Amino acid sequence: MRNCIYLFSLMSVILLGQSGCSVYPQSNSFFGKVWLADHYHVVRQRNVALPFQSAVYLPVVAQADSEQGTTAAQLRSLVGRAATAFRPRFRKVVTGRARETSVGALASAENLGCDYMVVLVPISWHEGRDLPLTPKGKGHAGLDRIQFVVRLLEVSSGLEIDQIEVQGQSGFFTFWGDTPLDLVDAALNQLAENLAG
Repeated sequence: MRNCIYLFSLMSVILLGQSGCSVYPQSNSFFGKVWLADHYHVVRQRNVALPFQSAVYLPVVAQADSEQGTTAAQLRSLVGRAATAFRPRFRKVVTGRARETSVGALASAENLGCDYMVVLVPISWHEGRDLPLTPKGKGHAGLDRIQFVVRLLEVSSGLEIDQIEVQGQSGFFTFWGDTPLDLVDAALNQLAENLAG
């Protein structure tokens, strides 16, 4: 029993030493399942794959009803992170520079010669500012959460061909100094890899 406590304490120290950066096991790993490390889930409605030759447009679309307090700067950062994940996997990836409506974004994608448009719609964006086991408090620690929907549209028809829900949450060993945006990179990389077939 004493050896088990020692081993758990040693693992805690090692993981807490890494708490300045996100730790991303696969979503089916032990630490992800028990919420000790950062974890994410990507749920797709369909399994559409895009050819490498595709040109993809990532607009900054105004979605005031669903943003739940997301600022324009946060949305632009989210789109930028998605573009970073998509660029190695597709021939051309273009990001929008200013907020647009859905109709305006589709027109922009067509003008830029893009085949597909990827719209990120934030659902929730929570930056934890308390210790995970206390209901109230202030500080730099806390469990961060982010949830957003990715809509994949075909530019030529304007039809939505896939919808993906992405959720991320920090773990109890990685709750110090991160932001919700730090939770999206691994999920977006997995999503881009899946979309690239």
